[in-house]
Amino acid sequence: MTARVVRDCLMSLLIHYSESGHNSRTIEALAVDYHEDFIAAGMKTAEEASASIRMARRRCEYWPKSVQIIKCFQELKAHRKNKASLMIDQETSWHDPTPEEVVVNKKRLRILSQVICREISPEEGEELQRELLDKK
Repeated sequence: MTARVVRDCLMSLLIHYSESGHNSRTIEALAVDYHEDFIAAGMKTAEEASASIRMARRRCEYWPKSVQIIKCFQELKAHRKNKASLMIDQETSWHDPTPEEVVVNKKRLRILSQVICREISPEEGEELQRELLDKK
């Protein structure tokens, strides 16, 4: 993400906050400061900046300050983490795998590798996985 990306996002806010008193010259200066703040907060991509600024636009009655945009970024980031945590397999355990689990996992990876290398069909892979898990 660059200051130019931030500037472009801030320019789009001018339409929504025409009473803010900002113009292209003040946006240039704000973009540099906001960019610095965003980087310090851990914002790395143009998509993160754009999504955070859009969220702030929806929430703020007046021109959003960088701290308000950063709060939106932190919320979006927390939401992504929570969403990702829901993708954990239900059989995921929070302990070190037992030797038996290690053996089964290696066999599962071997089957997956065979499917990827087209040594067996995906259907055969699924069947082998089911048989392996049924033995557990």
